[in-house]
Amino acid sequence: YLSRVVGYAQFEGEPGWHPYSAKLARAVEVTGVVSDANGQPLPGVSVRLTDLKDAEGELYEAQGLELISDDQGRFSAMVAEGGTFSPWAYADGYVHVGLADPFEVGSGEVQITLNSSGNLHVVVDFTNRLSTGDYIVEIEPEEGGDEIGSWGGSATVDASGNYLFEDVPPGRY
Repeated sequence: YLSRVVGYAQFEGEPGWHPYSAKLARAVEVTGVVSDANGQPLPGVSVRLTDLKDAEGELYEAQGLELISDDQGRFSAMVAEGGTFSPWAYADGYVHVGLADPFEVGSGEVQITLNSSGNLHVVVDFTNRLSTGDYIVEIEPEEGGDEIGSWGGSATVDASGNYLFEDVPPGRY
């Protein structure tokens, strides 16, 4: 059966009864592979399984689901049979574009594709102008704008008028 966290509590002062309900859930192994946009496996990628739900659709928390892909980009984890989760992956120089769709346990192997990313160096030229202190720059993609799941951001430039956005997905901003 699957190990999972039942609850948290902080007991201060008075003793008392604190009920926690939990159900047993059969554990099954899910496997997956992380690859780049060309289908090449990516080793050493951090993989997280989030939004874990059991077969009844109830959220649960499990330990040990922060994974690292092996030399062939593969990973595996034990999760609740018949449930769902959202897979996420992170590696320097790559980005997971968009929102992760829920994955149904038992529907095959998890496939995570990461796209190459780049850095965007912004320079605000204050020549012949006084900087008024904190100056914020904002970037967003031409397509999709600031909709949920698209990449964008804002930052305060330093005293020299510089800021470096890192791991920016490919596209026009």
